[in-house]
Amino acid sequence: MYTLTIASADPQSISANKPVHFTKSVTKWFTKEGVLVEGLFWKDVEKLIDDYNSERKSK
Repeated sequence: MYTLTIASADPQSISANKPVHFTKSVTKWFTKEGVLVEGLFWKDVEKLIDDYNSERKSK
C-alpha cells in the first residue's frame, strides 16, 4: 500500500488546511512488470490536491 499526504508546510498558518490522505494498493499504479502507470498516478494526485483545496473553500 502507498499513502500520499498533502499538508501545509506551516500548519499554524491561518491559510493552512487540514492534511488530506489517500491510500491505494501498489497494484493499481503499477503494471505486472513493475512500471508506474503515470496517468493513473497523477489522476489520483490531482484528486488529492483538489480535496486539499476544497478544505480551504469550506472554512
